Amino acid sequence: MAVEPLDSVDDIGGFVARYRPAMLRLALGLCRDLDTAEDVVQETLARLVPRWSMVCAATYPWAYVRQATVRVFLSSRDERTVYVSEHADVADGHDAMAGVDDLDAAVRRIRSLPARSRAVLALRYIEELDDQTIADVLGTTRAAVRVAAHRALRQLAVQTERHREIK
Repeated sequence: MAVEPLDSVDDIGGFVARYRPAMLRLALGLCRDLDTAEDVVQETLARLVPRWSMVCAATYPWAYVRQATVRVFLSSRDERTVYVSEHADVADGHDAMAGVDDLDAAVRRIRSLPARSRAVLALRYIEELDDQTIADVLGTTRAAVRVAAHRALRQLAVQTERHREIK
């Protein structure tokens, strides 16, 4: 998601009102668990409040906060239950539980990836960042980002194929 830079971020309340949904979406993409995502957002904001002048001084405040969100996620060791929606879409007479089972399996496969790999995929596919920007956020190289993404996608493909064989 491309979030335009703010003219002024002096007002932390205004910033949070505007960017909390984006922070939550990113955190949910990283965690795959709603409660943990909420915790990551809260922890990020708690860490940023005393450093708000640094956020204000940043050229792109959202980039600063996005990086902080990813770092909070990567530093957390909280492993909670995977969040699965209780509401499955029923379309064209398909079994609603089959959709929940598929979603649950997909979430478990994503959750099995290392945290750094999940961060790379979330930044690439949710935030729509290029590899160099992801490398900057994670403090690594562009090549390392590409390798992590390739390995993660390959691991997901293998797991998906195994899941299909079992069904």
